[in-house]
Amino acid sequence: QKRRPDRNRELCSVLAPRRNTNDRSLANKNILRWLLLNTMKYLLLSCCFLLATAVSAQRRFVAVDSTKIWVNTIGLDDRKEGQPVLVFESGHGTPMDHWDKVLPGVSKLAPVITYDRPGVGPSEAIEEMPSIENVAHRLVRLLEALEVPPPYILVGHSLGGLYVRGFAIHYPELL
Repeated sequence: QKRRPDRNRELCSVLAPRRNTNDRSLANKNILRWLLLNTMKYLLLSCCFLLATAVSAQRRFVAVDSTKIWVNTIGLDDRKEGQPVLVFESGHGTPMDHWDKVLPGVSKLAPVITYDRPGVGPSEAIEEMPSIENVAHRLVRLLEALEVPPPYILVGHSLGGLYVRGFAIHYPELL
């Protein structure tokens, strides 16, 4: 039986070729093959990951009153009639990315929307000072622009908790 050399010996022979010129060119070809194969594996895995992420989450700008708002939606296409949508409201100056660790688990329960308020993250800044009422109104306009009908379940962190309570006061019929 012909015995196949172990992996370490094989790599050593590729990385430390003999002095013969033909052996060096063969070794160089083997190194190039190895690099090409591993690069292709990496690219394939990266593409699969990006496609899987793109299918589950859609990050994009949405215009609300001529202001570009950075939004992330997950599972809206699969939403059942009457199913509530979870809307996440971040704290003061905190971009929506801080919700990323919980979104994969939560999005299994219901469709999810996260967004950056004006002046936070990549969302455009506006001159209007944020108040409970105008943040709630802008969120309603965002949900209308996304064409997402109620009901909504709002989740807020820190100052975002104050904003979602204000939303509940001003728009209780949407919850």
